[in-house]
Amino acid sequence: MKQSPFYGSDGLGPAIPSASVTLAVSTTEVALPATIPPAAKGARITVHSNRVRFFYDLTAPTASLGHVGVVDQVIILETRLEVTGFLAIRESADAALCISYHFSPKRTGE
Repeated sequence: MKQSPFYGSDGLGPAIPSASVTLAVSTTEVALPATIPPAAKGARITVHSNRVRFFYDLTAPTASLGHVGVVDQVIILETRLEVTGFLAIRESADAALCISYHFSPKRTGE
């Protein structure tokens, strides 16, 4: 597969300028900020500080239920539906997520 110069190895398109945010994750589930840019078609989320649990289908995670996000892991959300359905909670200690929104979801066949 040929890699487009405009897409990273994860297939997401270019980041939307000035659309990166940091989200604090604690004992109550959190969604991505309500200020999701209208042009956002996907997101790249990096886990900082501590482990989190998450779902991307509006299912509420708990400290022991959900996908595990470990420190320095990159979570790729490929569609706007996954972006708007993302919920996270800390596993044992407060954490932070760095979120970058992207114009285009993963492309296939390039």
